[in-house]
Amino acid sequence: MGLDLEIAGAVRELSAVEDTAPARPQQLARLRDSHHQVARLIAAGLRTQEVSRMTGYAISRLSWLQNNDPAFMELVEFYRADARDVQIDVEARLRAVALDSVQHFHETLLERPEEVTPALALEASKVYLDRAGHAPVNRSVNKNLNLNIGARMDRAAAEKAP
Repeated sequence: MGLDLEIAGAVRELSAVEDTAPARPQQLARLRDSHHQVARLIAAGLRTQEVSRMTGYAISRLSWLQNNDPAFMELVEFYRADARDVQIDVEARLRAVALDSVQHFHETLLERPEEVTPALALEASKVYLDRAGHAPVNRSVNKNLNLNIGARMDRAAAEKAP
């Protein structure tokens, strides 16, 4: 005894089904603050999973933005270049301060040597030589000594035993 589908109401007219691929995310029409936040995090080198957790964006959406959206890719590159510029600026300032410091110490050493204590001169020379590639060399020698103490104690105990 078979089930009559027409009586059960399970039969209906078939309609043509369009063969469509799932819709791809659209490119950004407008960059929002959240896009800037995501771009800064990516430019800073965070992994996609970390950016997803921090921003709430799906990993698939972040991946799509990074690989397919020209506006977003340009935004990430802008923040990468900006970060490089800041890093270069900081490095240049630190280098200038270091050079000024070395020059000041050198002038003091030449013009007013009485102001430079021997301890300061020694410490400064260690630091400057180290930075110039002449760091102190530490040598260590490892020696393995097998004293065989256990066997010696056994012999001593055997000699003392009656």
